[in-house]
Amino acid sequence: MDLRSPLSPMLGGLTSHGFSSADTTAPWPPMPPEDPSSFRWLQPGELLAIPVPTSALQLDALLRHLEIDGEFGDWRSATLHLAQARATWQRLEPALSTRSSKSSTRPYLKGTRKAAREMSKRLESAADAVRLADGEAVVRHAQAAIAQIEVLERVFE
Repeated sequence: MDLRSPLSPMLGGLTSHGFSSADTTAPWPPMPPEDPSSFRWLQPGELLAIPVPTSALQLDALLRHLEIDGEFGDWRSATLHLAQARATWQRLEPALSTRSSKSSTRPYLKGTRKAAREMSKRLESAADAVRLADGEAVVRHAQAAIAQIEVLERVFE
């Protein structure tokens, strides 16, 4: 039976390539998913499978807000964003310490404790800079803290 016939929807919607019609929405035929070098569209729900806790992502966003606040001298917003970042860090830090204790079995986690100490130090330094209304220092400390986020996210992979 010809799979391109009008009856093909009744046969499961397979095209002449053997893929369902939902897989052929792109102008080119999809590659088999077994090929690791091929591009693959995300499946529904895959985006939610990111292992990084939302608190780490929130901390990243709050630090970026703090950086912008320091750049523009918005001390009211800087105070708010700094307080939110510190509270988020207090929620995230215990999860890091329990997971980073496994660093002996996973060598790529070696810098986690150092990054956590650096994050705490940078948040304290940013608090001092906000109190002094020193925009350049706020930006510098926020950027240094943002740089630690990537290291900290690796713990949850």
